[in-house]
Amino acid sequence: MVVRSSPATALLVGHHAAVFATLMILLCAALVGWLPDTWGGEGEEKQPLKLPEVVILGPDVSILKEAKERLVPQELTQTLKEVPGEAREKIDLSTLEQGGKTAPTVSSPGCLFGNPVTGSLARAFIGDEAQYKVGLYRYQTGDYAGAIEAFSRLQQEYPQSAFRGSAYYWAGESYYQLAQFDKALTAYQQVIQHFPGERLRDYALLSAAAVHLRTQQPAQAIPLLRELVSKYPSSPIAGQGRY
Repeated sequence: MVVRSSPATALLVGHHAAVFATLMILLCAALVGWLPDTWGGEGEEKQPLKLPEVVILGPDVSILKEAKERLVPQELTQTLKEVPGEAREKIDLSTLEQGGKTAPTVSSPGCLFGNPVTGSLARAFIGDEAQYKVGLYRYQTGDYAGAIEAFSRLQQEYPQSAFRGSAYYWAGESYYQLAQFDKALTAYQQVIQHFPGERLRDYALLSAAAVHLRTQQPAQAIPLLRELVSKYPSSPIAGQGRY
């Protein structure tokens, strides 16, 4: 028996075969990872994802840098670590007075106060302010050990003096110049902790922070610099507390 298909049947079979062939082509393309650009859009170049820039402001930025990035604040060098202007004032030791008494007039005041015998005699004529200026004079001339001795004597002989806080500060600066940083820090801390109204307290904060930075202790320097900026915003050295 011969079965003859009608034209409609043949057309249907041909359509099914074309669909099957198309499906096979798509399957092979998926297996080899290729699709026409117009179908999948894989050929289009993707733009990189841009994230918004985050800017951190405020006093905690230094803490975040230290904790997250392990950044150490910039060390305060000798040129950046300022000292009060009185360190450059001209001091004439021959004019120092106490209670109407005038110290002996000398051509070389440094020799007078540096000699053990005449130094004792001179101290009988001077008070706490004069003793303070003796120490400051020695600091100015680079006699840091002599300055420390003068400021220590002021602490001992004039326990109620209004110059005690400043004397501690300058003793600290003298130790700092001698690279005796532990003793310098102790002197600065005396000013910071016991003389809240001291006129040189802002400088003591900066110098104490400088010691911590020089001794690789930035975590101890941060609160000191923060206090300098917050409590003394008008200080001429407040800008050095921002790093």
